[in-house]
Amino acid sequence: MTELSATLAEPPRARDTSGGAEPTLPFVTILMPTLNEAAHLDATLASLLQQDYPADRFEVVVMDGRSTDGTRELLDAWARREPRVRWFDNPGVIVSTALNLGFPRVRGAIVARADGHSTYAPDYLRAAVAAFAKSGADVVGGPMVAARELSPFQQAVAAALASPFGMGGAAFHFEGRSEEAEAVYLGVYRADALRRFGPFDELLVRDEDDEWFARARRRGAKVWLDGAIRSAYTPRSSLGSLARQYFGYGRYKPAALRRVPGSRRLRHLVPSALVVALALPLATPWPALALLPLVAYAAALLRASVRARPRGQPFFAGLLRQAAVFATMHLAYGVGFLAGLRRDLPDPTPEQMRAIYARYASDPRKRRAWSDSQPGQVAIVRERDAALAAALRERFGARVGELSLLDLGAGDRDLAAALAEQGAAPRRVVACDLLAERLARNPQRRRIAADSRLLPFRSGSFDVVVQCTMLSSVRAPAARRVIAAEMARVCRADGLLLSYDARAANPLNRHVRRLPRAEHAALFPDRPVAFRRLTPLPPLVRRLPWLFALLARIKPLCLFDLAAIGAAPRAPRSAAGAS
Repeated sequence: MTELSATLAEPPRARDTSGGAEPTLPFVTILMPTLNEAAHLDATLASLLQQDYPADRFEVVVMDGRSTDGTRELLDAWARREPRVRWFDNPGVIVSTALNLGFPRVRGAIVARADGHSTYAPDYLRAAVAAFAKSGADVVGGPMVAARELSPFQQAVAAALASPFGMGGAAFHFEGRSEEAEAVYLGVYRADALRRFGPFDELLVRDEDDEWFARARRRGAKVWLDGAIRSAYTPRSSLGSLARQYFGYGRYKPAALRRVPGSRRLRHLVPSALVVALALPLATPWPALALLPLVAYAAALLRASVRARPRGQPFFAGLLRQAAVFATMHLAYGVGFLAGLRRDLPDPTPEQMRAIYARYASDPRKRRAWSDSQPGQVAIVRERDAALAAALRERFGARVGELSLLDLGAGDRDLAAALAEQGAAPRRVVACDLLAERLARNPQRRRIAADSRLLPFRSGSFDVVVQCTMLSSVRAPAARRVIAAEMARVCRADGLLLSYDARAANPLNRHVRRLPRAEHAALFPDRPVAFRRLTPLPPLVRRLPWLFALLARIKPLCLFDLAAIGAAPRAPRSAAGAS
C-alpha cells in the first residue's frame, strides 16, 4: 500500500504499542458523534481502541451533542487515561453539525465515521485501508449488521433491516457483497474527498449521509461497499423509539432528495404511497373497494413476516412481533415523508451568497432601499446603533474605550463609528465575515474572514460580541445553535453578547427565517437575556421615512429584537481536550 495523500498535518509520532510501526499505513481519525450513549459508549470505544492497526497511526475524536445521561463524564474518564481520545462539544446537537465541526479537528488522511451504539471488528481500520487500495474509491464502508446479543424485539428490528420488504434493497443492508454502491453504512472517507464534495447539510436532522452520498456521487465520487469492513450495530429496543426513528428518516427524506436532482428511487416513495392508500377508506364513497390496498398490504406483511422472523422464538409471538416492526417502520416513515413535503430551503453556500448579493446589487430598487443615504434606512440603522450603544453604556459605563469587541457578520458595517460617542476604540474592534470581499469594504483595521461556526479565536478573547441579522440568515436551527455557542465561547464569562435580529417573518425575503424570542433566548441557555423591541415595519419606513418616529412608539409594530445577553452565572465546564 502507498501513503494516501493528505493536506492535514499529521501529529508527531507517538510510541507504538501495537508491536511494530508500519510507516506506510495512513494516519486515520475516527470521528464519532454522540448523544446520550452512556449505555453503549464503553463497549464502542474499547472496540475502536483495540484495533489491530498501529496504535500511533490513529486517533478517536468524539463530538458530543450536549448529552445528559453521563456520556460526558465517561468521555472525560476515557480522555484522561487514553491520549488517543479527544472530545469536543457539539452545540448543534445533531449528527451533521458534529461531523462538520469535527472535521477541522481531525489529523488523519482518512476519516472513519463511527457511531456510539456500534462495535467494530479488530481489523475494521485495516480492512478499510485495504479497500481504498483495492478500489480506488473516495469512500468505503461495510454492511449494516446487527449485534448478536439482542432482545427478541431487537432481533425483529434487525431482521426487518436485512429484508428487502423492510428496507427496499439498498446494498449495504445485506452481508457478503463487495461492489460499487450508492451508499455504505457509516463510511470511511478520504479527507480530501470530504473537502472536495463539501460539508453535511445541517438542515437535515436525519438522512444527512444519504444526501451527502448522492451529492458526492453526482460530482464523480466513487463509493465502495466491502464485506470485509465489519461492525455491529444495536437496533432500537421499543416500538416507540423505532417509530420516532423512522418518522425522522421520512420527515427529512424529501428535503434530502430535493437537494440532489436524480437521487429519487422508488423505494423512497413506497411508504408514503402506502399511507395514502390505507387512508382511502376514510375518503371514498366506496369503502369496500378502498379496502383492497389494506388487504393486499396485510397479505404481503404476513408473507414477509413469516420469512423474516428470527428463528428460535415462539412462532406466533415472533410472527406478531415481526409484523409490528415492519408496519411501524413503513407507516412511521410514510407519515414522516408526507410531513416533510413542505419545501425547506437549504442554507446558501458561500458561492450562492455571493450570487444573492450580486442580484441585490444589480437591482436598482434594492440598492436604493438599503443605501446609506436612504432616509428610512438611515433611521433604522441609527436606532439600532443607539440601542447597541445604550446597552454597552448600561453595562460598562465609561469603560467602553477599554473593551475588545467582535462584530460577527460585519460586512461593511462600521461598528467603531457607531459606538464612537461611547468611546469605542477602532483598534479594539475586530470585524468578521464569511466573505472576504464584503470585509474589504469594512473600515475596521482588524478584519478576519472566517466561518462563524468555528471562529479562529481563543475562548474569552472579547469583552463584547455583536451580531446583527446574521442568525436569521441561517435557516438551520442546528447551525444557529453552533454560532450562538461560538459567540458565547469567544466572549468573556463576564462579558456581553448583543444580538439584533428579526422576530417576525419577512415574506419579501425567502433567504431568511425569523428568530422568535423563545428560540433567541434558548440559544444562550447559560446567560440571562433581556430583550428590547426595535425597527418598525422596515419596508414601510423605507418608503415613508417620515413615519419612523411615530411607528417606533408602537411596539407591536417593531419587528426586530435587540437581545442583551449578560454574564454567565458560572464558568462553563470545558470538554476534555477542547480548545
